[in-house]
Amino acid sequence: MRKSAPIEVVMHYPKTEEGWEELGKRVATAHANYVIEKIERLNCPTWQKLELYQAVIDTTKGTYKPKVYGKNDSSGFGLWGRDTVRKN
Repeated sequence: MRKSAPIEVVMHYPKTEEGWEELGKRVATAHANYVIEKIERLNCPTWQKLELYQAVIDTTKGTYKPKVYGKNDSSGFGLWGRDTVRKN
């Protein structure tokens, strides 16, 4: 793989507490937009995307509990839909 020359980057960090808070908000917004874009581009049903959004929200709140799919899943849909669930 071809390597390019290193790029020099000059960073100007905030000088005030308010500046650091604003930087933090902008970084958080950019990260949230990236996550939303990635989830939206997934090739899966809307209900799975909604579950992913809820998992992200719960993870940030510290309340995430993974969903259990399979034998104990009362919905009968499993992770990928009714047709792909194995019946043991």
